Amino acid sequence: MKDNLRYALWAINGITVQHNYLSKKIQINDELIDIVATDYDGVNQLSDLHNDWVENKIMKNISTSITYTPIPHLNVYVTTLNPVKNLGFHKFAFPFNLALELVYHDSYVSHTSEYVPKGGVSCPGWVGWDGKYSKDSHTINPKTFDKVVQIYNSISKFTESELSVLYSLTKISKIRNIKIELLCLWTFIEGYWYNGQGSSKVKKSFERMLLHDYAKGNQNLREAVTEKVKSQNSNFRRDTIDDIRHILAHGMDKRNSTIWSTNQWEAIREQRKLLFEIITVSLINRIKNNIV
Repeated sequence: MKDNLRYALWAINGITVQHNYLSKKIQINDELIDIVATDYDGVNQLSDLHNDWVENKIMKNISTSITYTPIPHLNVYVTTLNPVKNLGFHKFAFPFNLALELVYHDSYVSHTSEYVPKGGVSCPGWVGWDGKYSKDSHTINPKTFDKVVQIYNSISKFTESELSVLYSLTKISKIRNIKIELLCLWTFIEGYWYNGQGSSKVKKSFERMLLHDYAKGNQNLREAVTEKVKSQNSNFRRDTIDDIRHILAHGMDKRNSTIWSTNQWEAIREQRKLLFEIITVSLINRIKNNIV
């Protein structure tokens, strides 16, 4: 029976866990799976299996992959406490991995590591990790952990093609250059929500995204988001929807970013985070409504 079961684990660099331990339950077919988030010391205390996994498998693996893998004791770990049946494992693992990347997009989330009792073990790996450790400026807390589960529940039944649309968004977060990421997010909005009539306009695409997919039927929310973006842009030249995007798209930042104020850099960071989260919600809603 054990050979038909496997455990999942993800390592996340550049983040901490509130109170060093959080747990959630999720439904996978007819199974109720316990998932926890904890630090390096905590994951080693979960069970003999998890201790063997991290200490004897992952730790030893870094001797051959140190260039591409953050040091294990600097990571946070999200893992299943009980095993998942092989039949449903990959249908669970990829969407859950994607949910982690969509919520903790400012940190480095590994691929799924698998532990098969009496079988093999795969170690976590990262795409785009450049050997530079992220500052632990983000936290896994009950609110964000709930959000991971909510997104997983929303996308767990999506097809591979539908999941690939969301996965393409996570590639932007792996660029690790905040100005380029922000420009890519605006470009994504302009192209994805272009209605095919005339020349594409980022302002019109942004309005379509809010109206049809992000806050359909909620004018107050649409107006609040619009005013938030305008407020961020007002730190630069004009309080228009596309001012920062215009600056980045035309290379104006090349001569000015060296003298940007703290408030201007904060506006860049806030807008990048806001757009990523709005696009995530909009894409999920759009896929749910079969408008991919």
